[in-house]
Amino acid sequence: MRNLSHSLVRPALIWLVLSLSINLFLFWQNMVGAVRVMRNHEVVAGKITQLLPEDHRTVVVSYTVNGQQFKTTTSLPEELGLPPFERLRLGENVNVEYNPAQPAEGVIGSAKRLFASDLKDIGLVAIFLLFGAAYVEFNIRSYLRKSRSRMATVENVHP
Repeated sequence: MRNLSHSLVRPALIWLVLSLSINLFLFWQNMVGAVRVMRNHEVVAGKITQLLPEDHRTVVVSYTVNGQQFKTTTSLPEELGLPPFERLRLGENVNVEYNPAQPAEGVIGSAKRLFASDLKDIGLVAIFLLFGAAYVEFNIRSYLRKSRSRMATVENVHP
């Protein structure tokens, strides 16, 4: 049992480091913004000003807070509680949740849904990396075993 636990330490550490670093890189900014908006938020009507199908189906929304105009974007309208991209129209009103302390931090639709979507994506990335780390570890061990057996064969032939 001791050998099994030692043999799992390296792939577990590889997975942990890869998973944390990649997930932080991909999702940190979105998640921090979503949490700030969820903690203290107001809802305002925003207008769809651009629909960019060639740019990952990006939706650009303008909204006004205290006379100042802001823009926010998403490429996941369905995940945030909006209709599918194909049904959205320029000039259409959509809800924007924003942080009153930082009105530029706006989330189209629902900050809770954005956070949940990011958590789901983090889980998928972690699972993918788990299989990737296991695959790499298996191949490294296989290579090392073959190398050792070749070295032993060479040593037996040429003592």
